[in-house]
Parts: sequence; structure tokens; C-alpha cells
Amino acid sequence: MKIFCLVITFLFLVGIFANDYAKYNDLVGLTTAGIRYTYFQPMSVEGRPGANATVSKLEYLIEKMVDDVNNNYKYQEFRKICFLLAVPNEIEILLEVDEPPPRPIEKANQFLDIMLQQLEALLAGATREDVKNIRRAYVVWSLRSAITRRILGAPDDAPILPKCRLLALYLSTQSPLAYIEEVNIDPTGHTCIFKDRHHFEKRYSKIGGSWSEVDGNGQFRETLETQLQRIQPQVPPTS
Repeated sequence: MKIFCLVITFLFLVGIFANDYAKYNDLVGLTTAGIRYTYFQPMSVEGRPGANATVSKLEYLIEKMVDDVNNNYKYQEFRKICFLLAVPNEIEILLEVDEPPPRPIEKANQFLDIMLQQLEALLAGATREDVKNIRRAYVVWSLRSAITRRILGAPDDAPILPKCRLLALYLSTQSPLAYIEEVNIDPTGHTCIFKDRHHFEKRYSKIGGSWSEVDGNGQFRETLETQLQRIQPQVPPTS
């Protein structure tokens, strides 16, 4: 009897978990469709860094996420926005997010649900790999535009944490298998300090008037502007 009950419980849990993953796949598809739609929808932005510019609604949403350092819109935790924008296939990034529910797949669905409220449209006929790559392409080029305005073209006294979060998202899209899990800042050195999923660190700081990648001693490695020239995908989405 005990074995029978264990089997029934196991089958019940398998059914729940399968439903969770089915919902996750649906939400990834829906939010990807929304990302694709909002990428092509312009809007006027006022009262923000680089004000009075015309940006896409997707770019506006990304900025809203990285600016939410006080959790006004439920995006304070960097791992959450990295998952939503750069690595939606890597749900283990949510293991350390201190928000219920406890299981990463449930957190993934909860956060995708929140994002879905801000997006529209459906995406049909794409494989899961297509969805991941399409989603990332739209995000990448919006991030590039935001980085150009908010980091390369911003005054030095602009808040550094949103800048670092933009950079971390960009790095995660360019190396999704080594996505950034943690964003820290050194306010005295005006330096962004990133830790990826493999616990390797990257640092970015402004040297000689240019934002650049630096080593652990603050020595120059390569300018951010040069790295942006190698953006992947090289061509922005057109439809």
C-alpha cells in the first residue's frame, strides 16, 4: 500500500512539474513575441538620462528594469532581469533570487508573467532554439543603443549602478553560457564588477575618458566601444 501511494504521489508530482515547464515554454514564446513587437514601436522619452530622445518601447522597458534599484517595479534583483532579457533558458540563475515561490521553474513562470503584462502579441512557428536567438537579437540591439546613450554618452556623475546593470545584460547576451549572475560596484573607483555563472570576474571602468574593460588591478584591457563593434548578431533585426 505504501509503495502504491508513493507511485501515485510521484506521478502527481511529475504531472505538476510537466505543467510548470509547459507553462514556461508558453510564456517564453509569448514574451519573445512581445519583445519583437515592442522593438519596432517608437516612443518619446522625457525626464530620463538622454532625455527627449525617441526610443523603442523595448529600450524603454529595459531602462525601466535597470533603473529599478529600489524594487518599485519588481526588478531590483539583477538575476531576475538577466533571466528575463538575456538568458531565459537558464532558469538556474534564479536559484539565489530571494523571492517566493522556492522552485526556480515557479520563479521563472512568476517573473515571466510579470513581464508579459507589459508586452503584446504572439509568436508562432519557431523552435525553442529559434525563440531564444530571436529574443536575444532584439534585446542586444536595444541594449547597444541604451549603452551608447547611457554609458558612452552620459556624464560621469550619472548613477553607476544602472550603467553596470546595462553592461552586465549586454555581456550576458554575448556570452549566454557564461551569463552574469552578480553585479557589484566600486564607487570610489567608479568601477563595475561582474561575476559570471562560473564565478569568473570582469571589471569595467572609465579610463582616460573611455569606458573600458580592466583587469583586477584596474589596468586597461580593451575599450567598450571596440567591444560593441563585435556585437552579435552583427545586423539588427528588420522585422
